[in-house]
Amino acid sequence: REAGRKHFEAAAQLRDVIYDLRTTGRSNQRKFIRDLPRAIDAGAEMAELKSVLGLDRLPGVIEGFDISHISGTHAVGSMVRFVGAMPEKSAYRHFRIKSVETIDDYASMLEIVGRRYRRLKDEGRGLPDVVMVDGGRGQLNVALAALAEVGVSIPVFGLAKEQEQLHTPGRPAPIGLPDTSPALHLVQRIRDEAHRFANAYHRNWRKKK
Repeated sequence: REAGRKHFEAAAQLRDVIYDLRTTGRSNQRKFIRDLPRAIDAGAEMAELKSVLGLDRLPGVIEGFDISHISGTHAVGSMVRFVGAMPEKSAYRHFRIKSVETIDDYASMLEIVGRRYRRLKDEGRGLPDVVMVDGGRGQLNVALAALAEVGVSIPVFGLAKEQEQLHTPGRPAPIGLPDTSPALHLVQRIRDEAHRFANAYHRNWRKKK
């Protein structure tokens, strides 16, 4: 049925899960049965996001960035990584802002996005399929500038809080998705997790200070 609706990526994931169910022992079968709805949801989320953003391939690896400055002091940044629409917490990273003395979300985002992908490039490590920044057109533009400065090409979009709309390069109007959209649910989870991780680091840093 998923393939009939042209959700080919979701259908492929469902096919793989069914294959695993048929080839593993009974104990593992029970585990896969419990995970089956989540696998189907993840496939639908990534497939819709691929379509919405016009990506060439399924966004299996997504990295999201956020800036935190509680009460307008001591800005810090965070990066979270989702693989297969699920958080990979061992790959999370936090950033203490080094180049910005005042509270400037744009300059801070420019710094942390640049630092992340300059390091991946220098170390010859793989890049994510897509990057998400917390914010609208301004944050998107500085993320694009950071990637251009580093010399890497990765699809990027921003998620603006006010209307929960997606901002993409080359499209002046933001993309609005319905509340029931699987893609919206995915990007909201990534944004919320990046925000949580940034705030947690900020609180711990203030306690140490």
